[in-house]
Amino acid sequence: MDEEKLINLVKEHGELYDPAHRQYQDQLKRELAWKKIANKMKMQAHECKERWKKLRENYRKAIKLRQTQKAKGIKKLKRIKHGHLMTFIADQKEIEYEEVDTHSAGHSRKTEIYAVEPNPVDPLVLERNYETAPRTDTVVTFFTNLGETVKTFPKDVQIRVKRDIFRIINEAEEEVVMNKFKW
Repeated sequence: MDEEKLINLVKEHGELYDPAHRQYQDQLKRELAWKKIANKMKMQAHECKERWKKLRENYRKAIKLRQTQKAKGIKKLKRIKHGHLMTFIADQKEIEYEEVDTHSAGHSRKTEIYAVEPNPVDPLVLERNYETAPRTDTVVTFFTNLGETVKTFPKDVQIRVKRDIFRIINEAEEEVVMNKFKW
């Protein structure tokens, strides 16, 4: 299954993942959306739905683990699979999941509430969606073009380049802030 394609198709249907969407509670609209996605994926709707649930839960668990690791001061964090594509669900505060009790074979619904605040400068998780960047600003265009070039590199080189660029920008930002407060 092409997981990236599935993620992008789900992203087009806010009623499937966004509780604030006006059709989120409309079960018929949600089922129609799953049928459209299944048609494009050339699969059954229930298969797409189940795979999406697994992808979504894995992403949420990875974000939660990352937050815990950052709180513990761990610097080297593992890259989140499809993290750059899944960020559109990262701002949801309330997450409902199904827990299976293996001892009694029972199911229970739980709601876990936590604030997900993805770090917008974490080069291992977030990669900008370059198609949405405004092309009128020359600085944005410059960095967009750099991004298009860097994404053709092998993953290990991409990570190194993004880390180095982030370091340079971070140092420049610190310099600007320090100069701003000089008397």
